[in-house]
Amino acid sequence: MGIPQLDFNILYGCMLYPLAAVWCYHLIMMMVNGEIDMIEGVVGLGLTLFLAANVFVPMFPYGRHVSGFLLITAGITVPILKSYFNTRAHAKIDADILEKACLALEFDHQNWGAHIEIANQSYRLGLLEPAVAHLEAAVTMAPLYTTAEKNRLKLWKDEMDQIKPARALACPTCGHQNALTTVRCAQCNSMILPILVSGRWVSENMTAKVARVWGIVVIASAISLLALDRLSGTVALPIIFATMFASILFLARVLRHR
Repeated sequence: MGIPQLDFNILYGCMLYPLAAVWCYHLIMMMVNGEIDMIEGVVGLGLTLFLAANVFVPMFPYGRHVSGFLLITAGITVPILKSYFNTRAHAKIDADILEKACLALEFDHQNWGAHIEIANQSYRLGLLEPAVAHLEAAVTMAPLYTTAEKNRLKLWKDEMDQIKPARALACPTCGHQNALTTVRCAQCNSMILPILVSGRWVSENMTAKVARVWGIVVIASAISLLALDRLSGTVALPIIFATMFASILFLARVLRHR
């Protein structure tokens, strides 16, 4: 008795359905967290189920392959992007803490406590050279009150001896070389350390934007392919062009909205 052949469509569905489930979970969590509203979430869930159904019973040309591509895009790419945006959000929190300490130092250049805060945050975030420079400044300003910091400074200097330390702090905005304890760039006036820590800040609703863009692409693809399959060329072509035009308008609106 021969080994029964496993149907390709069933195998394909078994591979894609977990991705659809992952995407549904993320859509539900975005609704719970208020990143997208209830209507957007329900539409997204409906589109996901529609694509999942197309894996077994295609409702438009190339439906199985298009649905598979869109489910893979959502089920794998979007969670990775969400994790990346969460990491950037944490970096923004660190940048906010550093910015407050930098503003305190700007207000009072003899604020050795602000120097210590900047040093500790910089060291924790891997910026060893400015950490050493700020801690050294704090110890110089308040030698009687910084006994623990003196010991820490010695350890950090020993650590810095193991590398080739930078002698200046490059501004991430304009590239100007500044002293290691500089708060703002002497050339462009940007606050250096917070930008170094956060990178270019990512909009907090970026994940929701990705979800909305995905939804627009799914709807536009389905309408265009259905029109191509069910209508004559003279009727289908204007509908496809109108769909693409409307999609571009919606995408521009989503990407422009903060």
